[in-house]
Amino acid sequence: MTASAGDSQLIFAFVDRYTRLKHIIKAIMENKGNPNKNLGLKWVLAQLPVSLLILIIIFAIIASLEGVISGYAIGQITAIATTHVASPALFVLRFVLIYFAVYTGLYIFILLQNRAIKYLNVALKQAFMKNAFQTDYVHQDADKLLNQVTADAKQIEQRYFSNLVNLLLSVIAIITSSVFVIAINPMLGLIDVILSFSIMIPTLFDNKKLDQYSSDWSMANQHYLGQVKEIFAGIDIIKNFRAEKTMLAANDAKLNESENRYLALNNRQFFTQYFSWLMIIISFLGPVLIGLLFRQYQLFGVTISAIVTLALSGGNVATQVRTGIQYYAGMKTTRALRQSVIPDPTPEENSAANLPDKPLLSVADVSFSYKNHPILKDVSLSLPYGGKLLLSGDSGSGKSTFLNLLTNKLDVQTGSITLGGQQIHENDFAYITQTNWVFNDTVKENLTLGQNFSNAALLASLKEVNLANELGDDPLNYQCGEGGKNLSGGQKQRIAIARALLRKRPLLLLDEVTAALDEKNSEKLRDLIYRLPQTIIEIAHHYDTDQIQANHVQHLQLSAGKISPAN
Repeated sequence: MTASAGDSQLIFAFVDRYTRLKHIIKAIMENKGNPNKNLGLKWVLAQLPVSLLILIIIFAIIASLEGVISGYAIGQITAIATTHVASPALFVLRFVLIYFAVYTGLYIFILLQNRAIKYLNVALKQAFMKNAFQTDYVHQDADKLLNQVTADAKQIEQRYFSNLVNLLLSVIAIITSSVFVIAINPMLGLIDVILSFSIMIPTLFDNKKLDQYSSDWSMANQHYLGQVKEIFAGIDIIKNFRAEKTMLAANDAKLNESENRYLALNNRQFFTQYFSWLMIIISFLGPVLIGLLFRQYQLFGVTISAIVTLALSGGNVATQVRTGIQYYAGMKTTRALRQSVIPDPTPEENSAANLPDKPLLSVADVSFSYKNHPILKDVSLSLPYGGKLLLSGDSGSGKSTFLNLLTNKLDVQTGSITLGGQQIHENDFAYITQTNWVFNDTVKENLTLGQNFSNAALLASLKEVNLANELGDDPLNYQCGEGGKNLSGGQKQRIAIARALLRKRPLLLLDEVTAALDEKNSEKLRDLIYRLPQTIIEIAHHYDTDQIQANHVQHLQLSAGKISPAN
C-alpha cells in the first residue's frame, strides 16, 4: 500500500506536533504554572455529568467498530470460495444489521459529543467571566476579555474539547481493533499491531531535534511580532521623523530571520515525514508477507481469509494511531490559551454590616515604595464617620496610590489601615471615578445591577442625589442608552453615587469625579456629595476653596510622600 493524500496529511499533522503516543495521557494531565488554575483533563471531567461520560464511552466502543467491520466482511467473503453459505441473503443481512448498529452508534456518539462540548463551552465562558472579577480589569481590558469569550473559547472548543473527545474515540478504536485482529489470529494479529506502531519510530528518534527547530522558529517569530507591534504603536513618530526606511529595514531583517527558521522547521518536518511514509509500507505489507509465509509453511493456522481480514482491519490500528496523535497535536496548540483559566473559589463576602454603626477610618504610619522609590512615608490620619476629606497634590505625588491602599488593590508595606477597627473589605466602600460606567439599560437596572432592591429604596437613593425629578415621570424605567448617552456627565456621576447610597457603603472614595464636568456642574455635584452622611475622601486637582471651607471639608496635601494641611 502506498501513502494516500489522506495518509500524508495525517502523518504531516503527526510529525508537525512532534509527540509520542505513550506520553499522551501523561502530558494531558501536566500543566505549567499553577496546576489548580490551568484547564486540563481533570477540569473537563469535573464539568461533565457522570451519566454522560458513561454513555460517551459506551457509544465510542460501538462507533470504534467502524474501522474493522469492512475488513471482517471482505475476509468472510473470501472464505465463501472454500466454504458453503446456506443463505447468501442472511449472510448479507447480518452485515447490514452490523453496519446499521455501528453507524447508529457513531451518530449517537456525535450527539453525545456535541452535548459534552456544550457543557464545556458554558463552563469555559463562565470561567473567563469569573476570572474577570478576580482581576483588576480596566476599561482597556474589555477587548481582551471579549476576545477570550469569543476567539479563545472557540479555539479551545475546536482544538481541545473536540479533539479530546475524538482522541478518546481513537484510543478506544486502537484497543478494539487490536483485540479484533488478535482474535482473528493471535500470532499474526499481534505482529500486525506491533508493526502498526512502527510509523512512530521516525518521530521518536527525531522528536528533540524537531522541538529545537520549533523553539527556534517560535522565538524568532515572537521577536518579529514584537517589532511589528512597536512599529504600529509608534507609527506617527516614525512618519514624523521620516524614519520609515530604517525602521522597515530593521523589521525586514527580523521577518527574514523568522521565515528562515520556519523554512528550516518545515524541511525537517518533511524529512521526518519521508521516513514515516516508508514505515507505512512496513506496517501494511509486513503482516501480509509474514502471513503468507505462515500460510506457506502451515504455521499458526493462518488462512487467506485471516490475511485479508488483518490487512484491512489491522490497518485501522495504524490509522487510529495517526489520527489520535493528530488530535493530541491539536490539543497541544491550546496549552498557552488554557493557562490560568480556572477561577479561584469565590470567597465569602465580607459585609459592611459587620462594622460599627459609625466606623472610624484610621491610617497609621503607612509607607509604600515602588522599585525602591518611596511613594508614601509614614502617613497617618484619622477620619471620624461622616468626615469629609479632600486630598490634593501634584500628578504622580501618590494620591491614587493612597486610594489603592485603602481599597486593598495594593498591599500596605508598613503601618495599618482600618475602618471601624477592621481591615477594609470590598463591601465597605464605593470607589467612584470620573468615568463610571453606565450600562445600556434602565436606571433601575443600573442601580440594582441585577440585585434585589425595592422600588422604594431605589427612588429614595435617586432622591438623595437629586435625580428623582430629572428623569421624567418614571425615572426607574428611564433608558440610559449605550454608555449612558441619554444622561449628562453630572447625571452619570450621580447614578454612580446612588449605587453606593443604595448599598449603604460607609466609605465613599472619589477619584477626580468632577474632572469631566464644567464649573457649574462640579459645584452642584460637590454640594450634593458634602451633604451625604458617609465618610468621604476625594482626590482632586481642581476645587473651589470657598466651597470646601463652607462645607467644613478637611483639605490635606500630599507632597514628597507626606500628608500635611494644605496651604
